[in-house]
Amino acid sequence: LRLDVREGYVQSWNLAVQRAVAAGFTFEAAYVGNHGLRMPAVRNINAGLVPGLGAAGQPLFQKFGHSAQANELYYPTSSNYHALQVKFDRRFSGGFLLTTSYTYSKAIDFTADSGGLAVPSNPRINRARADYDFTHNFVQSYIYELPFGRNRRWLRDGVGRWALGGWQVNGIFTAQSGAPLSLSISSAALNAPGNTNRPNLVGSGTPEIFGAVGRNAFWFDTSRFAPPPSATYGNVGRNILSGPGLVNLDFSVFRKFILTERFKLEFRFESLNFTNTPHFNNPGTTYGNPGFGQVTTAQADQRQIQLGRKLYF
Repeated sequence: LRLDVREGYVQSWNLAVQRAVAAGFTFEAAYVGNHGLRMPAVRNINAGLVPGLGAAGQPLFQKFGHSAQANELYYPTSSNYHALQVKFDRRFSGGFLLTTSYTYSKAIDFTADSGGLAVPSNPRINRARADYDFTHNFVQSYIYELPFGRNRRWLRDGVGRWALGGWQVNGIFTAQSGAPLSLSISSAALNAPGNTNRPNLVGSGTPEIFGAVGRNAFWFDTSRFAPPPSATYGNVGRNILSGPGLVNLDFSVFRKFILTERFKLEFRFESLNFTNTPHFNNPGTTYGNPGFGQVTTAQADQRQIQLGRKLYF
């Protein structure tokens, strides 16, 4: 690995408008952007330059008979991020807090996390949607101390205070677009060592997303793809489709008991993925594999529940 490090840098900018509205609510809308320059990526400088030539197309093989991979840090890559970010908040007052946020964004780069270029012989062809590009992201969170019990609005004494006093409910709801899908195909027919390949797109327009889940059901229209001719690159771009989105609710209920003026005891019920909603992984993305286009696995994040107690003093 050749190290010839040059510092990369990021240019960032934003413009935000914030306004207070009634009942303690605030609204904010912002445009956020950044542009990364000289972002490092690993490039195999001995990747075949001419499809179909095999080892004969590798630069170091031509000069020295060397056919193994030879990596360098490649710097003429860049990244871009642009987003509309909207927030609607209510500051904590009267036992109630609310935060609502929505982001509509687009991120573009050449490779993920300073990883290797998929097609090192033609770096520009790697530029596309970033692997972390989630177009829509909505988050709603809240804290609500129920208005019953001691020093509250209602049921300050008696049985009502004993049954309903000291309760607090909390939640975080998230809805997010799916992750990008990078389609691939065996590079054997390409015969350009060190490069990966993608299938061809048949017809015009973006393939339809069916959204079906399970074996022998297809997330996207797989009929729109075909193998490219031998010794040619497929024309499908990187990350042109998106996989399953995510909907999740984390929920908790707390109750505090005042033991003495100094000591308070809190019982806690907490649940991650409270609705036990499955969060599916991306479908198979390798053309020619049996699972191409099929969603057959999910994340191992089923509903989790924990109970606890906490002593304050």
